[in-house]
Amino acid sequence: MITSIYALYATLQNISIMSSSFGYLIPKKTFEIGQFKKLITSILEGQEIIDGYYEEEHQWFAAGKNSHSIFKENNDDANPAFEYVEIHDTVNNRIIPDCTEESYGAKCNNCKTDLDDSLSNVLMELADVESESGIETDMTHLTIECQNCHHTNKIIDINFDLSVRFKNQFVCFVEIDSEFNEEKINDIANKLDCTFEIFYGRL
Repeated sequence: MITSIYALYATLQNISIMSSSFGYLIPKKTFEIGQFKKLITSILEGQEIIDGYYEEEHQWFAAGKNSHSIFKENNDDANPAFEYVEIHDTVNNRIIPDCTEESYGAKCNNCKTDLDDSLSNVLMELADVESESGIETDMTHLTIECQNCHHTNKIIDINFDLSVRFKNQFVCFVEIDSEFNEEKINDIANKLDCTFEIFYGRL
């Protein structure tokens, strides 16, 4: 299974699309592979935050009737609070946030030249490869070549101005209209005996 933003990009790269917002919940506790998805799915289904599949092939979950309950703007109207949810739980670490309106502020470790354009190219190339192969990879193995000094930067060693994480277990809510209600998120985290780090992104 491929992380949401890259599967979305690979599907829609030739189509003009509106801006999309993403919310990420990253457990600070490490779970056995597969266990995190099983537990968090059970909790979200039990609270009717998710209900069935939005797209079963990608294991994307559809919004349930209580989808608004974990967001600050709890409108409870006819529209769901998000389009779908991806629960990522594999051995492969992915960059979070995997999209941003702002600059990542990535800098070459050798000459301090801005690497954002090169980083974007590498991530989009990876999106194409993963879409064609259907095989997800660990992003911590990526390297970014500096166009100025030609130094090869390991992505995990790059200094980012933006707060960035490389994680293999997280929940991504796609097309959100509001920030999370942290009290509700803490309630879910307590059921998992962990705490969550919250991130946001925009495509």
